[in-house]
Parts: sequence; structure tokens; C-alpha cells
Amino acid sequence: MSLRVVSGGYDHTIRLWDAVTGTNDQTLQFNESQVNQVQFSLDGRLVAVCGNPRVCFYDIQSGSTSPVLSLEYHRNNVSQLVWSESGPFAITCSEDTWLCEWDMRASEPLRSCKSDGCLSGVVYGNRKDECFTCDYGGSIKIWSLENKEVLARLVFGDQEILSGLVFDPLHHLVASIGNSGYGYLFRVETEEEEKESTSMKDEGSMSNQTDDGYFSRVTKLRCSKRYVLKARFNRDASLLVSAGDDGNIRVWGDEKVADRYQEQRWQQSRLVGKHQKWAWDCLFTRDTRYVFSASSDKRICLWDIETGDLMKEYKGHQKAITSIDTFPTTTDND
Repeated sequence: MSLRVVSGGYDHTIRLWDAVTGTNDQTLQFNESQVNQVQFSLDGRLVAVCGNPRVCFYDIQSGSTSPVLSLEYHRNNVSQLVWSESGPFAITCSEDTWLCEWDMRASEPLRSCKSDGCLSGVVYGNRKDECFTCDYGGSIKIWSLENKEVLARLVFGDQEILSGLVFDPLHHLVASIGNSGYGYLFRVETEEEEKESTSMKDEGSMSNQTDDGYFSRVTKLRCSKRYVLKARFNRDASLLVSAGDDGNIRVWGDEKVADRYQEQRWQQSRLVGKHQKWAWDCLFTRDTRYVFSASSDKRICLWDIETGDLMKEYKGHQKAITSIDTFPTTTDND
């Protein structure tokens, strides 16, 4: 496991770690706000740091401690940045209700869309101009960035504040989390896909349809007592890991069941780790043998998901760690 780990939180530092040795080999200051998200670029050269209200980019290979680029458009906490798999593009979303697509070669947004509530998460969809968002109003939306319009909407209700979502484009699975302690899994289909896959749909499944698409419910998972703060799929979306206010790191799913849309396959869960305070973030290693997690207890932990053993701790942050990401330092063929 040759990885670099990046982390950020409430102590205004971004720290880079050698995953094998646990050494904190680089520290950057981010004094203007807490860190909402850290994210490696697709080539691993840059680290994007989402704060309030800017996104700053650090060239970690140059050794410079100053940002090489900043995005200045937003006026409140930037909740998330996601990179495009094709070309120098990215999307950001913010509590200021704006969703922005960026050409990283320009200083102004390529496109911007205003939502009707504070945005907490964003992911690219399957189509080039498509993305999904979730918000504090308890809804997931599918957007056409080109047309600046909402194509489909799933509303959970006034009491649900959604704090994040992830999307697996191969299986069209969306997982969303929020303040109720639950995680929700949905299959997302376009109108054309609905016609091709009618036989796959369960008559009893819940869906929220529009003219352009629909969400079909897969399952609902009790992930935490009150707040689920993060959930992520592994590489083939056969498993989901969640982190919450109770400090528990849970892995959901039965890898022996191939059908991703079978509700029962997701009910199997394993408690693979527990923090002393809130767990803010979690993610699988590429081989799905381990899970990283970050917490208000100021630790990053590496857990063996089969045994639940704590393999390594990464200590150095002085306050809560809110976000982590990893990048492989060697090429593998798995």
C-alpha cells in the first residue's frame, strides 16, 4: 500500500502523510477558515482545499506553501469540489446556494446555477453536462449544467438535512446521508434507461419521477444515532462505508450478492472501527482491504475491514479533522 494521505480540519492546517510510515512529511497553513474538504487532483500534483468562501489549490510537488490558484466566486462555505474525468474542469457547490462549473484555465465560472437552498454535496453524472446535488432542504437534484435547469428532483422532507452524496456511474447508484442518522441508496435512470430495464424494477420500489428521469429506492440504512457525516462506495460499488456522530465506522453490503439493487444485500453491516468522538470522513483503499477514517478526536485511523484491527494512527492535528483523501504513489494494475 503506497499512498499519500492528505487531511484538513479546524486547526487551519493541511497535512500530508506517508500512509505506510505514518509520517507527517508536509504541513501547509490555511488560516482564513476551517477546512471543509481536501481533494487530490487526478494526477496527484495539486490539493484542492475548500474553505469559507474560497477554494485554494496547492502544488504539493513544488514545495511551495502558498496557493498557486484560488477560486473566488462563492460567498459562503464551499461544501465540495469534484474534478471532471475529462479535461481541466471541476464543479463546486456552496452554502451560498450556487453551483459552479469551472474551466481551471479561467478565473470565472464556466457556468453557474442557483439552487433554492444551501448546497452540501455535488457529483458528476453520467452525461457530460450532468451533475447531482444535495442540499439542506432535504432534496437531491439532477442538473443540466448546459441548460442551467433541474431535470429531476427527489425530496426527502422538511426535517431532513442532507449532508452529502456519492454516485457510482457504472451501476447508477446514489447514496445520500443526512441528519436523521440514515443513509439512503437509490438507482438513478433516465427515461431511455427506464424503457430498457423495466424488468429490473420491483413493483414495490419507491420512485420520484419527472419527465426526464427518476429515482428508484434501493434501501435505507441506519448508519448512526443522529448525524451521518460521510459515506463512500468502494471502487466497484459493492460496499459502502459510513461515518457518523457516534464515532462508528461501518461497512455495508454483501460482496457475494452481485445484484446492487437488492435491498437485503445492503443490510449486512460490519463495525470496523470506532473513534472517541465524531467521525467526519471515511474512505476505502483501492483494494478494499482497509478503510481510512478521520475524527474530532484528532486522529486519522487505518482499519482492517475484515478483522476490525486498528492498523495505524496518524497524529498531528490539534483539532477536529473534517476531511481526508488519498493518492497512490505507485502504479498498480488492480
